Amino acid sequence: MLPVEDATLHSENIMREGVADATSTGENSHNIYEADFDLRDPRNHPVENIYGVGQRYSERLRDAGIYTIGDVAKIRDIEEFEELLGIPGKTLSKIRLRAMSYINDEVIQTSAFEFPGDRLIYMDIETDDRCRRVWLIGLLVDGRFTQFYADSWDGEKDILERFLDFLDNYRGYTLVTYSGTGFDTRVTLGAAKRLGLDPTTLLDYPHVDLCSLLRRCFIFPHSSYALKELGSHLEYGFRQTELDGLRVAQAYQRHVESGLPLQDGVLEYNEDDVRVVHHLVNRCFQLGKHKWDRHLGHLHIESGQAMIRTRLDPWLLDTNASEFRVTIV
Repeated sequence: MLPVEDATLHSENIMREGVADATSTGENSHNIYEADFDLRDPRNHPVENIYGVGQRYSERLRDAGIYTIGDVAKIRDIEEFEELLGIPGKTLSKIRLRAMSYINDEVIQTSAFEFPGDRLIYMDIETDDRCRRVWLIGLLVDGRFTQFYADSWDGEKDILERFLDFLDNYRGYTLVTYSGTGFDTRVTLGAAKRLGLDPTTLLDYPHVDLCSLLRRCFIFPHSSYALKELGSHLEYGFRQTELDGLRVAQAYQRHVESGLPLQDGVLEYNEDDVRVVHHLVNRCFQLGKHKWDRHLGHLHIESGQAMIRTRLDPWLLDTNASEFRVTIV
């Protein structure tokens, strides 16, 4: 990550260059197929590498002569490009900030990171490859890690019953998962109902999907908010780097069908997926413990070192509350 002073100056220099380079044609225009195109420079990476830029937006950007992340960062007049591209100004401004984050390898905070207190249960599940049946539930609460493991599908109901009993002992806590879709609670609820269990305990629990929260609060210099990507960026030491959800599901199916021991590292993989969520929460608080004063229109830093971009981006203003562009060391 660049020092904040250098990152901010670099971004502002890019902005001063205006939009001419981003829309130039002829021999000075970008050609991503040129032999001397240096992909080691993130400014030369394609616009599709920016989180939130799919096929529709990338086609509009290319039609306007904007091929690379560096081109996006050079956009200065949001209103002009909003009309030219047919992309809402607030969305375009967010895309530009993501380009700057990507280029400078910096984390940009766009709104307050508001999170429940310390009464938290971190949760991650492992399922079959159709994401219907649950065979492993990992939980971290008050620093203690617990796993409920079904050695065969016959044990699925038992681990769900034990999980629901476990939750009964921690009334007043909040479940924390990471998917962006509520995957863990949704699949667990479906499995409990399918097996005739009463899921009321789980339904009563407050739930935070950390992935959704981070998307609202932070811009990371990556193409996605994938757990492994952000965990690695924020220095979590994964032990099973070759495994993913599909490989783990396939490993369990091989174990069930063959009767051979479960592949080494699978239980450890699940534990990492639980512990990294706890790690992300702690690191995000370290990025900037603060409180937002929306009435006075500025940011109070309570602890940690931080440099603040005081220039507001009007396209990031919400109708109810101002969102500030800040860069945290």
